[in-house]
Amino acid sequence: MRLMTAIVAVLIVLFVSTCGFVVNEGQSAILVQFGRIVEAGVKPGLHFKLPTPFQQALRFDRRILTLESAPERWTTSERKSKVPT
Repeated sequence: MRLMTAIVAVLIVLFVSTCGFVVNEGQSAILVQFGRIVEAGVKPGLHFKLPTPFQQALRFDRRILTLESAPERWTTSERKSKVPT
């Protein structure tokens, strides 16, 4: 009887541990259920979901920044303004 109780307790702990996930600071997450996005832009912190076969939490780094800026101008020795091509 104690063995059966221990096995059930371990299974419950494993089930609950697959339901929780943590999104770290500097990350964003998407919650996917059977390949469809259920929730997008999950903020940092502790969150809960269905077990792994049903839902997955995909984490992305938000610190990746893209910078689109104008090319830098400079002046040549002939005092003409140039822009790199």
